[in-house]
This record gives sequence, C-alpha cells and structure tokens, in this order.
Amino acid sequence: MKKLIKRVPKNYQGLKPTGREIKILLPMILDHYDQQFNLKSERVLDAWKEIVGDQIASMSSATSFDAGIIKVKVKNSTLLSLLVNHESVRLLKIFKERFPSHQIKKILFNIG
Repeated sequence: MKKLIKRVPKNYQGLKPTGREIKILLPMILDHYDQQFNLKSERVLDAWKEIVGDQIASMSSATSFDAGIIKVKVKNSTLLSLLVNHESVRLLKIFKERFPSHQIKKILFNIG
C-alpha cells in the first residue's frame, strides 16, 4: 500500500474518532490488489519466451492471462496445430510448476 495507516494506540484518550473512513481506506486497498494482480499476469506472460524458446517465441506471443487461462497468438496454422496437439500438455505442466500460486488451468492458442 502506498500510505501506511497506523493503528490507534491501545490507551488512546484523544478527542479525534478512532475509526477510519472507508473513502480513505478503500482506494489504498484496491490499488494494492490491482498492482498484485497485474504483476502476476505480467510474470506469466514474460515467461512465455523463456519457456518455449527463441524460435517458437518469434512466431508466437502470450497476449493475456486471466482467470487461469493463458491466451497465446501464433502466426500460422502449422504452428497452431503443433502446439495444440503435441506441446500444450507439456507447456501447461511447465507453467504450473513454475507458477504454483497462479492456478493456471489451460493455454488457449489462436491464429493472430
């Protein structure tokens, strides 16, 4: 969180209220979780080139990671067929091992 809000001391005897307004707390909490979510998806997408290698990465790119699904665009139908039929299980296993906390469910390939 950007700004750390300290708790009120245990034996506080001041005149100010001890509660916090939701309009102050909510934006900070939402920013924190938004940053965490974006970092997760960026890490998974950045790992695509490293996992598949330079040759396949030059003909494909991971475009999004949402709800446990990695979406990948490939340049031609031959590569699409090879990835879907022969490599998808292996790639999914590698991604799950590398990112166990991300709950990756499947990889979708599209020509793009």
